[in-house]
This record gives sequence, structure tokens and C-alpha cells, in this order.
Amino acid sequence: MDLTTARVALGDVLIAYRDSGAVAVDDVPVVLVHGMGGDGHTWDRFARELVRAGRRVIIPDLRGHGRSAHTESYLFGEFGDDVLRLCESLELDRVDLVGHSLGGYAVSCIAQERPGLVRRLVMEECPLPLRSGTE
Repeated sequence: MDLTTARVALGDVLIAYRDSGAVAVDDVPVVLVHGMGGDGHTWDRFARELVRAGRRVIIPDLRGHGRSAHTESYLFGEFGDDVLRLCESLELDRVDLVGHSLGGYAVSCIAQERPGLVRRLVMEECPLPLRSGTE
């Protein structure tokens, strides 16, 4: 599986991601978001099958994980903001979002903030909704 590795500055954080590249003009990419303590390689086997099936796959490393930069702040909402800004920087009009654990929380934040961006949403083993951003 050939994925291009890149890093992009999104405000105050440098986010690393891997991208299989566009397959077709009307292709809706799948964004795979890992859980706390992991990195994008969590999704390698799953991503390989999606790429074989002809899907574009984008796999970010959340802030403070994998090849992404460490920051002073790790509020739960910031993880979702980072993934949303990555989608915007890649000029994605529609996405299928898949998130595990913390990644599930992140993609749920995106779906709430930008529902028109999200075609499909899959959340696996997500934490309960937070009452405030500091929990």
C-alpha cells in the first residue's frame, strides 16, 4: 500500500498524515482517526483493504501522537478541530469519517460542527460526551 506521508501546519500544531491520493474525481475519501496513545498505523490493515477497493484513504496522527507535534494543550475538542482543519486544508468537500476511541470523539465533533462535510460517520468505542472542554 502506497501512502504519501506529509505534515501540515494547522494553526499552532503540526499534524502528520498519510494519504493514498485521489482515485477519481467523484471519490469521497475515508478519514481514519486513531485512539489515544496510538497513531495512524493502527489503521494499516483496514486502510490496505480500502485502497484495494478503490477508496482514497487519509490517516492523520492526532496532536501529540505518532509523527505529529506535541503541544501544550490537549483539550478533547482540539483533536476534532485539528482533523477538521486537515480536511479543509486538503480541500475536501465530503468525507466518510471513521474514529476509534478518542478518534471517535474527534469525528463526532466534526459531524456536529460541519454536518454537510460528513457523508458517513463510524464511531467505535467512543468515550461518553463531555460536559465541558476541560474534562
